[in-house]
Amino acid sequence: MQKLGIYILATIISFIGGIYAFVFTFNLLGYSLSNGDIGFLVVWISPAFLITIPLYLLVINEIDEKFNKLKFILYPLCCMLLFILPSFVIVLFLGGAQFFLPESISIYSLFITAGLIFGTCNWIIKKLFSKNDLNKN
Repeated sequence: MQKLGIYILATIISFIGGIYAFVFTFNLLGYSLSNGDIGFLVVWISPAFLITIPLYLLVINEIDEKFNKLKFILYPLCCMLLFILPSFVIVLFLGGAQFFLPESISIYSLFITAGLIFGTCNWIIKKLFSKNDLNKN
C-alpha cells in the first residue's frame, strides 16, 4: 500500500511539474496566463495526462524487461519521448496542425517535463524499494 501511495505521489508531482513547465515556457515566449487560464489548462490537460500515465508505466516495464543497466537514463528519456502522443492530439484538437505556436511549444514542454519527472521518480522509487527488499531478507 505504501508503494502505491508513493507512485501516486510521483504522478501528482510530475503533473504539477508539467503545469509549471507550461507556464514557464509560455512566459519565456513572451506571453502570460491568468489564474483562469491555468484552471482551464489543468482541466484540459488532466485527461490527456491520465491517459499518458499507463503509457509511461508500459515503457518502464519494457525497459525493466529488456535492460539491466542505464535505467536511470532510460526511464526519464523514454518517458520524455512519449510527449509526442498527447501533445500531437491536443495540438490537433485545439488548434489544427500548427505545431510551432507558443501554446503548442508550451504543451510540448509540459509533457517533456512531466515525463522527465515521472521517469526519474520511478527510478528513485525502484531503487529505494529494491534496497528495502534486500535489507528485509
